[in-house]
Amino acid sequence: MKILSRRILHDFDWLFLFNSLAIAACGTLAIYSVGDKGLWIKQVMWVGGGLFLMILALYDYHKLIRYAPAFYAATILMMGAVIAHGKVINGANSWLSVGGFGFQPTELAKISTIMMLTFYLSKQKKDGQAAVSIKEIIISGIIVGIPILVVLAMNDTGSAMTFIPFLFVLLFLSGLRWWMIALAVVIGVVGLVGAYKYVLKGYQKQRIDAILFPDKVDPKGFGYHTIQSKVAIGSGGLFGKGLKHGTQSQLRFLPFPQTDFIAAAFGEEMGFVGILVVLTLIFLWLMRAIQIAHLARDRIGMLLIMGFVTLFFAHVVTNLGMVVGLMPVLGIPLPLMSYGGSSMFSTFIAIGLILNVRLHRFVN
Repeated sequence: MKILSRRILHDFDWLFLFNSLAIAACGTLAIYSVGDKGLWIKQVMWVGGGLFLMILALYDYHKLIRYAPAFYAATILMMGAVIAHGKVINGANSWLSVGGFGFQPTELAKISTIMMLTFYLSKQKKDGQAAVSIKEIIISGIIVGIPILVVLAMNDTGSAMTFIPFLFVLLFLSGLRWWMIALAVVIGVVGLVGAYKYVLKGYQKQRIDAILFPDKVDPKGFGYHTIQSKVAIGSGGLFGKGLKHGTQSQLRFLPFPQTDFIAAAFGEEMGFVGILVVLTLIFLWLMRAIQIAHLARDRIGMLLIMGFVTLFFAHVVTNLGMVVGLMPVLGIPLPLMSYGGSSMFSTFIAIGLILNVRLHRFVN
C-alpha cells in the first residue's frame, strides 16, 4: 500500500477526518464528565484503535469489495457464535467475549452487509438497465434479511431495524421503481401494525406506548428513561450547567448517560449551544460524505458510501429520537459519541472506506 505517498497525502480528505474526530471529541468530553473514572481514557483508546482500522480500510476498495462475501459470511458466523455463547447485557444477547474483551459482532455485520449488498447490486447492473428486477430485489432482501433474523434471535430489535434503511436506499439508487416504493411503504405500515399486535413482546409494546401515550405511562417503569432524558435536556437551557454539574447525569437519574443517552447528558451540561455544535458537525459529516459519493468514479464507490451515510443517519435519527421522546428506547448508540469499542471501530472502518473512495477516484 502506498498510503503515505505524496499524492495520497495531498488527496486525503483531512477535513472529513477532522470532522469525524471533532464529533468523537465531543463524545469523549461528555464521557469524561458523566462516566466513571478512567472511562474516557478507554474511549480515547477506542478512537485510537478505530483510526488504525481506518488506515487498513484505505486499501483499494475495488480489491476489498471482492472479499465482501467472505466478510459477510464471517460476521454472520460470529453472530451465530453470540447466540450460542454470547453474553446478555441489558436484555440483549449481542455480546461476544474473546480474551476478556467483549464486542458486538452486529456492528461489524452492518458494515459487511452494506459491502455485500454493494458487491451484488454493482455486479447486476447491465448496460441499458434502468431499474432493478424483481429477482434482484428478492436476493437483496435475502442478503439483508439473514443478518436481521440473526439479530432478532439475539433479542436486539433496535439493531435489526437499522439494516432496513440502507437496503431501501441502495435499491432506490440502483433503480427501484416508484410503484415498488409505494408497495414497500404499504407493506411496511401493515407489517408494523401486525408486528405490534401479534409479534412484539409486552415490554417492547410498552416502549412504544411510552411514546404514543406519554400521559398514561408509568414514570417509574418504561417511561422512566424518556422522562429523565427530556428533563436533562430541558434543564440544560441555552448554555448548560457546565461540565460535571448536570444533576440528572451526575446523580444517575439519567440512565446510561455515557452510551444510549449521551446526547441528553451532553445537552444538560453544554446546553442548546453544545447540542447545536454537535448537530452541525454531524450535518457537515453527512454532507461531505454525500459529496464524496458524488465524486466516486464508479457505482461501487457511490453505493458503498451511500450505504454508510444511510446507516450513520439512521443511528443519529434513532438515538436523538430516543433522547427527545419521539422514538422508543431501542439501545442504538450515537455514532462517534457513545461509549464503546464495537460502534467506534465499525464507524471508523466506514470512514476509512469513504476516504478510500475519494483517494481512488482517479485510479483506473
